Amino acid sequence: MSLSPLPEYSTACGWNALLPARLTKQRAEGKLTATYAIVGAGYTGLAAARRLHELQPNADIIVLEGSTIGEGSSARNSGFATPFDSKIGMAPDQFERAEKINRFASEGFDYLTKAMTLGNFECDLQLTGRITAAATKLGAKKIRSMVEGATIHGFEHEALDAKALQRMI
Repeated sequence: MSLSPLPEYSTACGWNALLPARLTKQRAEGKLTATYAIVGAGYTGLAAARRLHELQPNADIIVLEGSTIGEGSSARNSGFATPFDSKIGMAPDQFERAEKINRFASEGFDYLTKAMTLGNFECDLQLTGRITAAATKLGAKKIRSMVEGATIHGFEHEALDAKALQRMI
């Protein structure tokens, strides 16, 4: 058992397992000086570094990663990105909070898709729907609240009964 505070993964991220082997970079040692230091090379850290470079192309930017780039939590989310958050703040009683969160998420998603186009990134983006289901009474209550919230927020959605969901999946 390691005493390291860094995450340890027993298996490789499935997305990375599909890629060719990567070259290992030399470990950073000694005193490093930079205008910006970003800790973590997940989606957020790399996006922050990219945006900082756009805003200040001559700034020294260091991205520090304690593991392998792309092996952490953000890489293990199955590659999903969404223009809105249907779980946080979708309840009708949290309309203002949901509007703020979803406006921020939408701006981020728009930025991501523009960056993919401008950078000619081939990532097989597919704009699809999302299925949220429940197996308990409490879960069903939460789903009903989400459906109500989606209606209020104007999000396209379809509520399915158990038989329709089975046919779909």
